[in-house]
Amino acid sequence: MFHSSVHPLSIEEIEETAEGFKDDLQREANRMVRRHDSTSALAALEGIEYIEKFVYTLKLRAGSRLNLPTRARPIRVLRSKRGG
Repeated sequence: MFHSSVHPLSIEEIEETAEGFKDDLQREANRMVRRHDSTSALAALEGIEYIEKFVYTLKLRAGSRLNLPTRARPIRVLRSKRGG
């Protein structure tokens, strides 16, 4: 097992790893375009988008735990006044 040197990854380390995955997916998309396989190319491009959303969400959550301002705004639900 790999328990000897396990440590939590920093946001920067996760972001760096995600960039590598995105590069791999971009190469895959390019290869699929050359092979005229638009379905697989689109799947690879969607993978890139999901990785970007994942990293963005991690950054938001990490920032909120550190009491840093985030770009996301809270959603306010307005309640209607009934009966008066």
